Formats: sequence, C-alpha cells, structure tokens
Amino acid sequence: MTDLTRNRGRQNLLKAKTVHPVRCLLSACLLLLPFSLHAQAPADISGAADHPAVDRFPASGIVGYNTDEDVTHQLVLGSMQRVAGRVTPEYAERLRGDLTEITYEISQAFTGRDVYDYFIEQFEEKGYAPLFNCVGRNCGSSNHWANNVFDNRILYGPERYQYYTAYDTGDAEPSYFSLYIITRGNRRIYAHLEVLDLSEPSNETVGMNPRTMLDRLQQDYSIALPSLFFDDNDRLTEDSDLGPTVAMLNLNSTIRVFIVGHLYRDQPVEILQDRSLLRAQNVVEELTGAGIDPERAEAVGVGPLAPQCNIGDCEERIEVVLRP
Repeated sequence: MTDLTRNRGRQNLLKAKTVHPVRCLLSACLLLLPFSLHAQAPADISGAADHPAVDRFPASGIVGYNTDEDVTHQLVLGSMQRVAGRVTPEYAERLRGDLTEITYEISQAFTGRDVYDYFIEQFEEKGYAPLFNCVGRNCGSSNHWANNVFDNRILYGPERYQYYTAYDTGDAEPSYFSLYIITRGNRRIYAHLEVLDLSEPSNETVGMNPRTMLDRLQQDYSIALPSLFFDDNDRLTEDSDLGPTVAMLNLNSTIRVFIVGHLYRDQPVEILQDRSLLRAQNVVEELTGAGIDPERAEAVGVGPLAPQCNIGDCEERIEVVLRP
C-alpha cells in the first residue's frame, strides 16, 4: 500500500472543493444542447476512445490520445513552485499501472469553468475521492504544467484560465485521475485527462507528501530522502528534488535534524566518510538556500558505517534524522 493510499483521508482535507452556484444544473443543460453547438467541437482522431471510467464533456472531440501498459507515472498532488531555482510540484507520487492519456478540444460555446464543473460533478457523483485541486494562478506556471508535467505544448496558456484536479476511485485496487483544463490565448479550450489503472505500487516515490514525511520522521526518527542524485564531484544534480523536504520542514518550524550522508563504495573508509559529508553539506546548503534556518539542519557523513536501511538501494542515500 502506498503513502497515497494510506493517507487518502488526510489528503481529502488538504484542499477545499470549489463549488459553482449553477453546477448542479450543468449536466441537465448539456443534454439540451442543440446539435450545432456539438458540431463546433472537432471530430475524434483515428483510434481514439474515451476511458470507460470517465464520461467526456459532450461538446468535445479527442485531439490527442495515447495508452501505455505497465509504466511508472507521476501523479501531481500540488501546485508548481520554485525551489532552489527549479520549478517542481509541491509534491507528487510515482505509481505504476496502465496509463491512458486523452486530450479533448472543447467547443468555444463553453468556458473552461463549465468543463471543470462538469468533471467535478461527475467525479463526485461516481463517488471518487478528491486528492488535490487548484484554480488559476494558484496552480503555478502553466508552462511547466504543459511542458514538464504533460509534455504537451498545446496545453500552455494564461495562468488565470487553468484548472487542475486529481481524484482516485477509492477502490481496493484504485485508478487515479488527473485533469488539466486550459483556455489558450486564441480562445481554444483543452481538457487533458490522464487515467492510471493501478497494477502494483512502485517503491520509487517522487516528491512524497510532506505531511507523510513529517509523520514518518516523528514516528521513526529518520527517513531516507527520495529523488536525490549526485555527480562525480558529490554535488546534487539538476534532477534532484528537495521541494518535499523543504515543505516538510516548513510544516513544523520547531524540529531540528541531522542530514546524514551514506556512501558504500570500494574506497577507504576515510574517503567515503569525507565524500558522504560533502554530499550532506551540499543538501544543507540547498535547504538553507530555500529558506530553512541553517541552525535547524546539521550535516553528518558516515560513509559505509551504517549500511542498514528500509529502501531498496542502501549503497548511497541521504537520510534526515530527528535531533533531540
């Protein structure tokens, strides 16, 4: 069971659901649309199909479609934010399953808000569990949603016209849904739906939920940080993601931690201790650069002297250890 599944109830309370005063009438109104409005939407591309768990917005056509079996997929559960010079989701989780990606173009007789309300109403009626949502500028950079999250440049548009939501089915073997809606500068409206039908949990987590990280730290006194990578000079690479760690430390400004570097290689112990300390110091530098008080994080390097851990690869890692 993943952190996401175990903490579904807590996540449901993270973000308030947005309610539109006429949302309850939207589905009924769509049923009465004249044929001419439906005709404004493009025809589906060849080979495309709706996912059986999600009903499309009626005045829409599929302009992008892709399916992949047994892939690792990042489910974004937070807004885009800049941390240590990089834009990254506030947090996300990496899950494994069969992925369906569908991009709809919507008739311009409607607004992005109409589309958003339609899907929110549908998900709630089906009993799906909300995980996260954001609207407008609260979602962060549309450029990063389009190009970094979805790798689909037609989804880029003015930030005030974007919507994002993520849900799961709440079943024992859940499916996860993410939906991004944007109205571009040319007034074209797109809704990008991703559905992950879960096959099995992945041990790899990108941007763990900061609240879950804090709970684990306070319960177990230590956690190994995911998604940290080092170059030959023992410096963090651009692929590293300290955003969730910063968010975790900001959740409780009273805790102090050791940042402990571990490194197991075919080298003398003294060299490995020095290198692991250098790695830990680099992490502390990045944390302080992101606004964490330097008095709260102390770097320690133990090299190969503490090989036991609860993750798959123990040869090199950075752990956060709670200080008394």
